[in-house]
Amino acid sequence: MTANDTQCGSTTAFRSGEETVHVVLVADDPPVTDEVADALGDGYVVRTAHTRGELLSALDREVSAVLVNPALADAGAVLERLGTDADCRVAALVDDREPVGERFDDAVHKPLSRSTLRATVDRLCRCVAYSDGLDRYFDLARTLASLAEDDPQRDRLADRLDALEAELDETATPLDSDDVYDAALRGR
Repeated sequence: MTANDTQCGSTTAFRSGEETVHVVLVADDPPVTDEVADALGDGYVVRTAHTRGELLSALDREVSAVLVNPALADAGAVLERLGTDADCRVAALVDDREPVGERFDDAVHKPLSRSTLRATVDRLCRCVAYSDGLDRYFDLARTLASLAEDDPQRDRLADRLDALEAELDETATPLDSDDVYDAALRGR
């Protein structure tokens, strides 16, 4: 955990298996940064970044969602980086009724509603977890299909595949069909 990480434990936020979910907040408004970090700190690790360089340092495979203020000077470069290299979902932190471009998966409007913010981040993180789970599912299915009928690993892999399918169903249940469809096809 870095100096810009904040974490509190809770079971109310979405959890990807037993993993702690990481969120990066890219904003230059300290009151908004504090408000978002406080709202999400119970159940997430929140990393804050104020520049493109700090964002690049904060991004890794653990990050499931990024909240960014599109008015930042570096916002275009930040979005380009997220669109090409990052395996996460991006929500815009915008003023009420401000339009949001297509580069965002969602928007959170100011003034911030704690419940809306958490619901949005939970949904974005579920989409990432579903997509990652599908990748594991298809990898495992390919491995299982390549085994000979009498291979001793076949039953064990079939059981793992069934368990993973149940996990995917549980992850997808709260998502709407558009989110499931997008998660299944993004990056493929």
